[in-house]
Amino acid sequence: MTHSLSPTRVSGGITGNSEHLPEEQRLAPQEFELSVGQIFDRLQTTPEAISNFCHKWQIAELALFGSVLREDFRAEGEDPSDIDVLYLFSAEANYGLEIFEMQEQLETLFDRKVDFVSKKAILNSRNWLRRQNILNSHRIIYHAR
Repeated sequence: MTHSLSPTRVSGGITGNSEHLPEEQRLAPQEFELSVGQIFDRLQTTPEAISNFCHKWQIAELALFGSVLREDFRAEGEDPSDIDVLYLFSAEANYGLEIFEMQEQLETLFDRKVDFVSKKAILNSRNWLRRQNILNSHRIIYHAR
């Protein structure tokens, strides 16, 4: 199995095809853009550390969404931003409570709170606006091949 990281540039903000929605429901694209290097600087880790984590836990795809990709990300201070992480397990993975251990490991790796969210849960969410927001703005930082 080979692993790859995201493309050379990572965009933040909400983008995507929302032309089918009424104008008042469309999500405007953001102009803020981070390079992959800037993303990993914000995470305070390396692509290799992410790859090792994903390989250990049989994660097929790991992505980020939320403020870590936007200008309003707070790296320090009294109320630093958390990191919103979207995961998708490989077909052979079968976990239960170990998800909490995974989240704790990411919190240690990033040195901040992590919201660890299943991509399947988002895909099946009845909240279409939240689903569209996350799926249109997430940026993959690891993909197993």
